Amino acid sequence: RGDLATAEKELREVKRILADPALAKIYVSTLNRADQILGIAERMLTADIAARRKDYAAAIAALADAVQMEDSLGYQEPEDWHYPVRLPLGQVLLDAGRPVAAEAAFRADLKKHPENGWALFGLEKALRAQGKAADADAAQRRFETAWQHADIKLTAAVIR
Repeated sequence: RGDLATAEKELREVKRILADPALAKIYVSTLNRADQILGIAERMLTADIAARRKDYAAAIAALADAVQMEDSLGYQEPEDWHYPVRLPLGQVLLDAGRPVAAEAAFRADLKKHPENGWALFGLEKALRAQGKAADADAAQRRFETAWQHADIKLTAAVIR
């Protein structure tokens, strides 16, 4: 909602909870511990606050950490961390004027989540920003197919 002071207060609370060693003994599933999941949340909240301040370097660094943490989770369906971290990473990279890196982030998400409409939307924007019109048009067609039954219109590769 743009209330960064409250977001920072919540971030401090997340960090306080994350510091509790008991989280390493609590399993969210048979594969992944609570500290692993909450660690991703902390990095994403840190990144979101930084991105809203346009501190893109800090946001990208926090999201890179979150990607590594997400990738270290044991795989199962549904996933214990359900929100793909590469989507906000790609969007922040786009916002930072780094469309080549954004393209890589969205393509990496599509390997894990084939035909994810959010990733296809971001991929189209990243390709268009690079002047790759034909590839962007192809990504847009894939997005339109993936998103054909959705009831919202996207304005970014993430919820804003």
